[in-house]
Amino acid sequence: MAVAELDSNVWYVLTTARKSKIGEQITSCLQDTSVGPRVFPCRHETVNQTMLWQFQPLEAKAGRYVMRLKNTGLREQFSVCWEAEEVYSTKTRGCLRTSTSDESQQWDVADWGDGMFDLANVANDTGYRLDVHPDSNSFMNDESEGKEGVVGTQYAQRWIMTSHAPVNNKALSTIIFSQALGCSDIPKPTTSTATTQPTGETAAGGLSAGAYAGIGIGAGIVDVAFLGVAAIFWRNRRRNKTPQARYSNEDHGEAKVGPSHGHNQTYPPEADANPVYEAHSEPPVHQLSGNTRPHRHEMP
Repeated sequence: MAVAELDSNVWYVLTTARKSKIGEQITSCLQDTSVGPRVFPCRHETVNQTMLWQFQPLEAKAGRYVMRLKNTGLREQFSVCWEAEEVYSTKTRGCLRTSTSDESQQWDVADWGDGMFDLANVANDTGYRLDVHPDSNSFMNDESEGKEGVVGTQYAQRWIMTSHAPVNNKALSTIIFSQALGCSDIPKPTTSTATTQPTGETAAGGLSAGAYAGIGIGAGIVDVAFLGVAAIFWRNRRRNKTPQARYSNEDHGEAKVGPSHGHNQTYPPEADANPVYEAHSEPPVHQLSGNTRPHRHEMP
């Protein structure tokens, strides 16, 4: 069998080869009912939104699709669910579930080449085929055609698809990936993101990445403005203060700038400064050797 190439812009009506033949008018079709998807009687002129299916392809593998009904749109997708009351040993039925696009909602569709198709659910492996009890519910059958021990054509596993109308809905060209709900017999999904979520939108009720970036930029601008104002204020204060004196570090000969607080300081002469005159004081006494009396030396 070859992988099926189905048009995602077409609403299809599905029925089994058990109920219809290729080229003949359909008399029954897979449809949503109060007890789940069933193959019940229908006619072309009475086809409604509960009977029209869209196959949206997945990029992961050629021939792999998610299936949607027109009456539920993006909200729900065709899936498999564990059902204790199912009479077949797999205990798995076809059902409609909230869209998650996990493996239980992915279908490998194969083309028999004669206008009939084979539907295998990815979560239940390709050995399980979508089958239908006579005038009852759909279920997953592990006795698929071609498997060892299975004899003859399994007409209830062969699906006939008839195009009914164009989809023409851009919203239905997207695929939703999110956390799975329910169905205990299928693997839990490994992805929790949605392909329809635009970049920068909020997630889980928090701020978006764009919002956080805006806050960061705003905070940076405020910080720069504050530093600028502080620098101007500091410069103006320095201008308003009294001139600062220079004092020498006698130990290292370095000139430093410091505030004048009335402490005793030694001021070095500067080229452009006025000379500093000190008041004469009593000269120091220098002791000479011997018993000579001390002499006073006057400072010039």
